[in-house]
Amino acid sequence: MSGEGCNMFKQIRDLHKQFGITHEQIEFTQEEKDFRTLAMIEEVNEYMNANTKADELDALIDVVVFALGTAERQGMLNVFKTGYLRVMEANSKKEIGQNAKRNNFKIDLVKPEGWQPAVLEDLVSEPKQIEMNFGE
Repeated sequence: MSGEGCNMFKQIRDLHKQFGITHEQIEFTQEEKDFRTLAMIEEVNEYMNANTKADELDALIDVVVFALGTAERQGMLNVFKTGYLRVMEANSKKEIGQNAKRNNFKIDLVKPEGWQPAVLEDLVSEPKQIEMNFGE
């Protein structure tokens, strides 16, 4: 089975619906945020400790599944693609270089002077309530 026609967002939504855990069904809590953070860290550790390419691929897929699942649980899946494209556009304006925070790996992307991060606030901000006064 190839990845053509794969809709990861729909599959994540369907999986959550199957288990009754979509963001519409159950509130996302700090406890769940902590759980999901630890789960993603666990998968990154599995990737770091993998001994085979298949184990590396499995861990990378699990990181993506937890990341997209977390986006769905927080009600962000509908804006994820837009946010992703904005982040990728901002990242494309970085330069190849070394970053001391990441052991000075030679082919890292670094922020040049004047670099601006992607603007995402409009994708996740709460809608403003308009107060209407009818002279009462």
